[in-house]
Amino acid sequence: MTSRTLTYDIRVYPLVQKFLAYHYDTAPFLISSVKNPYASYLCACLDRHDWRERKMPRKYGQLTSTLTVSIPAYHAKQFGASSLSPIKVAGFNDFVRQMFFEQLTREVALHTSFGVGIKTATQRFLDRYGISEDELTLEVALRYYDRTRRKLLLDYCPVLPPQQSALLSHERDSAQWEMEPWRGQVA
Repeated sequence: MTSRTLTYDIRVYPLVQKFLAYHYDTAPFLISSVKNPYASYLCACLDRHDWRERKMPRKYGQLTSTLTVSIPAYHAKQFGASSLSPIKVAGFNDFVRQMFFEQLTREVALHTSFGVGIKTATQRFLDRYGISEDELTLEVALRYYDRTRRKLLLDYCPVLPPQQSALLSHERDSAQWEMEPWRGQVA
């Protein structure tokens, strides 16, 4: 009897592996266009291959974890596509990481609106998914939170306290006709 699915492993970030395993069954991760948005993304990647996609992306070495995916045999037979190129695998990892950081931003913003600190809310989010300090540090997660918050333009997201940095010349000068001791009057 023939198998109804084709199964093989793709390389993913450990963060992607844990995020998908928390929300969906990943033993194996069934590639389908109706189960979940991540499987739909992979299903769309199966149908499109180009000769330029055979090269390895630079970030492919950072994908240290594996995710077992299964493709229905009828899909491979009907569309003639049963594998993913390294470029498509890297794109899938970027897609899932972006969804992870958007989820982090939304949840941290929600928790901080109820009075929880930003660091505490971020650490709770990382702990829920079992993400260790080696995979994603708290400082990096906070930096991604700040960037994603600005991208999503969420008004209710609290702003991180400003970091001490050098004062640039265009930030120092103002057009309020103040007296500065070393240069006189400023326009």
